[in-house]
Amino acid sequence: MGAMSDAAHRPHRPSRGPAGPNPMATAAMVVAVLSLLIAWLPLIGVLGILGAITAVVLGVLALRRVRARGLRGRGLAWGALAVAVLALLLGLSSTIAAFIVLNAPDEALGVAVVLGL
Repeated sequence: MGAMSDAAHRPHRPSRGPAGPNPMATAAMVVAVLSLLIAWLPLIGVLGILGAITAVVLGVLALRRVRARGLRGRGLAWGALAVAVLALLLGLSSTIAAFIVLNAPDEALGVAVVLGL
């Protein structure tokens, strides 16, 4: 009876396990999504490329931290890497397309026909 009363009077201590996903994985996902939103814009897509590279670095670091410390957030880190790669490809293609359009002669784009020149 003494052991039972001791357990009943001890204060409850919450477990010290991880409450949520790795904060670095969350940061990687936020940066990756923002990069994806910016990457498709011509000329400004360069910022999306830089953000996507940052998200890839954060995602890889988050995966290492999840593996080394046993934290949660492995799926979030992988998702951030996937979104970041998509943003990187979209940003590169929109930037290349913008430079092609800007450097093309006006006749190639049909501007002379539209203006009646």
